[in-house]
Amino acid sequence: MASSSSSSSSSSSSQPGPSMRAGLVAEIGGDRSGSTWRPVELLPKNRAPGKGPVFRRARTFNFDDWNVDVDRSYIVASSNGGAIAVSRKIDDVVKLDASNYKLCIDIYSAAGVRISSLPLDQVNSVVGMGWTEDEELVAVFSPPSILVVTVFGEHVSDRKLEEIEGVRDCRFWSHGVVLMTLDFKLYDIQVDRGFVSPPALLYGSVLDREKLNNWAIIDPKYSSTRGVEVILLQNLGGFITIAAKKASPVIGGTKFSYMVTSPFGPYLACLAGPNAYFGDLSFQNLTAVPLPAQMRPRQIVCFGTRPSYVAYCSGSKDGPSTVVILAEGQEIVIEYKEPVVIASEIDGVRVISRNYSEFIYQLSEPALNACDPSRLAPAHILVKAYESFLLKKPQVWSKISSIRGDLLKAVNDCIEATGFEFDPADQQFLLKAASFGRNYIDFGFDANKIVEKCKWLRILNSVREKRVGMGITFTQLESSLTIQNLLMRLCSRREHLLAFNVSQLCNVPANEVLEHWARAKILASGSDDVADVIRSKFSLVPRMSYINIAKFAQQIQRTSLATKLSGMEKRIGPQVDLLLQLDQFDAALERAARSGDLDAVFKVFKTLHQREREPPFQKMFSLIEKNSVEGFFLRFCRDQAVNPVFESLLRTYYTTRGKMIQATNEETIKTLAIKDVDRRVEGLQRCVAGYGAILAEKGPNPRVEFTKRAMENQTNLLLIQRTYRNETGVDLVGQNLHNTLAALIQREEMDRAEQLRRKLHVPDTRYWCIVVQALGKAKKFALLKTFSDRASSPIGYSLFVEVCAENDAPPDEVRRYFSKVKDESERFECAMKLRDVDTADAIAKKLKDREKMAMAQKLRAKLNPPR
Repeated sequence: MASSSSSSSSSSSSQPGPSMRAGLVAEIGGDRSGSTWRPVELLPKNRAPGKGPVFRRARTFNFDDWNVDVDRSYIVASSNGGAIAVSRKIDDVVKLDASNYKLCIDIYSAAGVRISSLPLDQVNSVVGMGWTEDEELVAVFSPPSILVVTVFGEHVSDRKLEEIEGVRDCRFWSHGVVLMTLDFKLYDIQVDRGFVSPPALLYGSVLDREKLNNWAIIDPKYSSTRGVEVILLQNLGGFITIAAKKASPVIGGTKFSYMVTSPFGPYLACLAGPNAYFGDLSFQNLTAVPLPAQMRPRQIVCFGTRPSYVAYCSGSKDGPSTVVILAEGQEIVIEYKEPVVIASEIDGVRVISRNYSEFIYQLSEPALNACDPSRLAPAHILVKAYESFLLKKPQVWSKISSIRGDLLKAVNDCIEATGFEFDPADQQFLLKAASFGRNYIDFGFDANKIVEKCKWLRILNSVREKRVGMGITFTQLESSLTIQNLLMRLCSRREHLLAFNVSQLCNVPANEVLEHWARAKILASGSDDVADVIRSKFSLVPRMSYINIAKFAQQIQRTSLATKLSGMEKRIGPQVDLLLQLDQFDAALERAARSGDLDAVFKVFKTLHQREREPPFQKMFSLIEKNSVEGFFLRFCRDQAVNPVFESLLRTYYTTRGKMIQATNEETIKTLAIKDVDRRVEGLQRCVAGYGAILAEKGPNPRVEFTKRAMENQTNLLLIQRTYRNETGVDLVGQNLHNTLAALIQREEMDRAEQLRRKLHVPDTRYWCIVVQALGKAKKFALLKTFSDRASSPIGYSLFVEVCAENDAPPDEVRRYFSKVKDESERFECAMKLRDVDTADAIAKKLKDREKMAMAQKLRAKLNPPR
């Protein structure tokens, strides 16, 4: 962007004069030659002061490379100062000899610079063209097909419409197109970021072609059903609205000849004889406005966000044209000496001629206050005061004094008015006037307003340069075109550096900009070294992902580049996903295992299993051994145990790898989880046989021998439990050995308990502990006495005392066993548990153990607290 330095001036000695700080202001564009404010032509010229909207004409671009016959071409302009698509009219091509003329679609920037050209295969093939909200050109052809391209002519998507026999006409909306077939049926096709949906039938009944005069569509954003609606104009008068596959007639007496809906609101405009009609989509109370005499409009558009804003264009072929603006009862007639076409915008009307483009737009109140001298507003007085300051005239202080009370509003209006100027010099003049006025404000002004406005003006002036050719306005950028959409439009024009600078200036993430740049870089380079260039730029933005770029490289068959780019990704999940799509299983498993991410590792295992499907899974197993991830694989198979497919997978792995011990262990774990007794016994018998075969083949192994013996015992226990259930009806199946013995003892089946003990080689000490605890818990103290008298206890008698005390045995029983305790330390512990403080204290004194004496005294104090 051009920049110029601000001239420094000082006021006379009799008046206060600030020094101008215009460093930032100067960055928005070139400076004005001279020190006066350029008069502004406002429309309509004969307007009543303060009544109705005020418009202004601005020459946006002069066309140097534009070689388009406006009268003999279809011209479709994208909204928000976007690109222009041009195609020669078929009738004129035929007159020029179609055999020697190659029909094409040319795409120009708003500055008239050709961006790309799309050659077409057949003459008479283009049915219509339109732009989506994302500035993608949608072209409809006959035979029925649809093509979507970027402004650079890059193919985005296409679809052959085989469901449709022929296309008669089409109407476009922000994300799609509605087709009218040769048999007068209506189909809707959605187009969104390269996706072209199949044709959806809007209305299947055959329309009455004799009654149909014209038709238009309502964008889903403004329809009552939030879907595309169609309005049919009848020859006999009235409308037919088609929504949700239903037709709703609206009777009216007026015979309209033409109709158009607004892309910016729920409004429409119609023509009928010498009058124009406009209103909302309720079709009620349409306002009629007489057209100028002799005027036959050949183009009509709705602009702005009000129902009364309509523009017409008329004129003879190759002759002068007339553009009429109707706005809130006012009529603005503008004459042109050459053919023109018009296009609607949210804040005005674009006028495109052979040599230049203009923009007719409405001024806001702040802009009028600064530019309209008839208002005598404080903002305009401030502009004149600054002009006097530059010319060193003595009226500066008197003008400032006259608006001293409204100076804050005047400064804000001047700042706001800069957004309605196309010339950087005019913008700079108004900003300097605002800076001049703010020096006389004591408090209440936010200086960041000027800084913020300069930022947006720098952006606007940059994209308006002829090289970029985007004629957007501040209103469009603020209301309909977001900064993200602006960045994407710049990227589609391959202005990546400008898009990146704009994102940095606005503190907007530049991820999408860099991704678009990387795709363009990959397409332009045939070497994998471009990955290093991409990494050097991506490092400028935190949390930048390489996955989308790697997927793009994969789509264009650059597999090695995709692998290299995926290795730069920091997030392991997306990186592994992409490597799996590239069939890079080794790299995927290695990186997933190195990260320790179980989900990523498991995903690799599942993908490998799905690819091979049938044993012996050699590729999968070799990768597991190569990357030393057997632990992950074991956990994966066990987590997936509910799936019978993965139950056999681990067994297959051990079998094919000769790991018979591990295979038998897994079989044992699986068998022990079986609830059916018969099946569990059979399974355990197979496991015992398996361990026996391993010992026979490989020799003694203590761990295998121990496991084999444990499984034999478990098998015998299950057999005994099953037999006992069948004989007595008492179900002990599934209980462990301790609980089984305890249950038999409590049922006084000592002989069965003894048999089980001998068969399973239960040690005496363990068996006596089980018997004492079981009988004590069952309070069968007589049977406990009989058992204790049978032989000398291998576990002593402390356990007898403890069990009897816990289960409230008679005192005689407790004393009997207490007397048999010989060890003094054990006797002390028993006395403490029995809370016999005197006996415990006597034993502690006998042992001369101070610690035990303290414990006895502490227990005495606890049992006999002081009163």
